[in-house]
Amino acid sequence: PEFYGLFVLLLILGGLMVVLPFFPLLTILVVSQAVNAVLLVPILIFLYILSNDKKILGEFTNGKVINVILAITITGLSIASILYFISLFAPHFLDFL
Repeated sequence: PEFYGLFVLLLILGGLMVVLPFFPLLTILVVSQAVNAVLLVPILIFLYILSNDKKILGEFTNGKVINVILAITITGLSIASILYFISLFAPHFLDFL
């Protein structure tokens, strides 16, 4: 019941933000995507650690090839999210790239 109550409350608040004219929807959209980009990296690292835990997954843990692919993916996403976050708040900082 608490989950559904909170879910309905958030739906109502989100609907009110869209209907009321004084909320800057474009700013909210861009900032929420920046927060998502920053939070994606710790979540992926947690899943990486969890998917290699033999106590939880037993024989179904990741192999070496998957771990290398995941490490490259996490590194690339980390760099991309840092660059995106910097370009969002300091747009002319990365002009030399």
